[in-house]
Parts: sequence; structure tokens; C-alpha cells
Amino acid sequence: MVITFDDGYADSLSAMRPLCERFDIPATVFVTAGYLDGQREFWWDDLEAQTLGRGVTAMRDLELEVNGERLMWPAGTSLRAIYDALHVRLRPSTAETRDQVLNDLAHWQGARRGVREDHRPLTESECHQLAASRRVDVQSHTVHHLWLAAHPAPVQAYELRESRRRLAEITGRPITALAYPYGFRDAVAPGTLALAREAGYSAACATVRGQVVRAADPLWLPRYVPGDVDGEGLLCRLNGFFDDFAAPHPPRGGAVRDTREVNAKELT
Repeated sequence: MVITFDDGYADSLSAMRPLCERFDIPATVFVTAGYLDGQREFWWDDLEAQTLGRGVTAMRDLELEVNGERLMWPAGTSLRAIYDALHVRLRPSTAETRDQVLNDLAHWQGARRGVREDHRPLTESECHQLAASRRVDVQSHTVHHLWLAAHPAPVQAYELRESRRRLAEITGRPITALAYPYGFRDAVAPGTLALAREAGYSAACATVRGQVVRAADPLWLPRYVPGDVDGEGLLCRLNGFFDDFAAPHPPRGGAVRDTREVNAKELT
């Protein structure tokens, strides 16, 4: 069994690393390399802070443009509805589009985009400290956490290569493993695996259910996402998990799914 953590939150260093070292448990943290500047939260947390964190309903009319689509909500609209509409549209967007929409949203709120201590990503210095642990390995989660299947091959290749380069420079260690952002079959195009191999990765993880069988593709390894549960809940979810030895279904690419259950923290 391999324990992994995605994204690269600061509590990987402050909370997770001490536990791994105390109990002698090896773990891998897949870090999103483009968020290590200490200037912003992950886009999904930023969106949550500017909508769900601002009350229940919009105090005045809101109009935003996302990928050429004009979206309008009158005053009194549920902020949850605004959050859901923006979340599903920003998932497949470019990093630039996400940033522009979040800036526009902050302007509408009359507030600045902040960085909450309990939501912030690692800094470069903290990432280096984490990689120095005897029990924690830092590996790649791309640069901007894009829905790779929604982007052309050159963009995907950049995300894969540049993340590997930056993290190797920060940690001083080889970066050979990858976790695909989101990790769903729809989020990863069939050709993405070849791009990952060309970028120098020898292993890559999805978030699809399955077992690592003898014929498994090392660039499409299954993982189980337990969710936010306590120890007893985790045992219940794992009960019978290893009875199924089927290999995971391959990636297929496709439209973004409205998977609201993982919106709180995009751990996949």
C-alpha cells in the first residue's frame, strides 16, 4: 500500500510530515508547482472564499465572462448557485482565465484576494523542507492543476515538463512520478499518458478504482480516495476493497463533470 497526498497544502509540512516520521510511514506528496509563490490559494479554495465564504445570497447583481460565455446573476441569487456555476466552468479553463475570473469576482466583492493560513499552499522553502524528510517524497502534480483533457497536447506537455523541472530545482531531487490533476477518466486524454512518458515520468497516478495488476500501465495507476473520514470510517470504506482485483479502466477524456462532492478541497 502507498499513501499519497495531492496538491501541496502547507499542512503537508506542519501536520502530515511529523506523523509520517513519528509512525515511520512513507508517503508521497504530489505538489502543484505553480502555486509555490505564497501569493494565492488554490483556485478552488479562492473561489469558495469569495462565494460561500461571503454569506448566503448575492448582495447585488453580478455579471462575469468565462470562456466567452456571459453569465449574469441578479441580487439575491444563492452564492452556492454562483459557486457551482463557476466551479464547473473554471475546471477546464486555462490558468489565465481562472485568474481573471477570480480577480473580477474579488472586484465585485470589493475585496482583495487573500491567503488564509489554513488553506494556503506550500512555499518553495517549505517544499524544499518537506522533500528533505526521511519519510516524505515530493513529486509532480503539474504546474496549474489543469483538466488536461480540455487542453491541446503542447499545453499538456508544458504542464508535465515544467512542473518536473521546477520541482527538481526546488527539491534537489529527481522527479519521476506524477499524479494527474483530478485523475478521473474524463480528465485525462488517452494521449496524455504518452506525453507523460515523453516528459520523463516513469509512474503516474489516477484516482480511478482498481488494483495494480501485473499488466498495469505504470503511467495509469489506480488510487482510492477515502474522503474526509476518521479512522473508523476509513476502515469501513476499505472493507472488501481488496476483493476486487480488476485493473482500472483506461482514460478517455471528456467533458468536465459536476462533481460537487470534491469541491471543498480538490484533493484529486
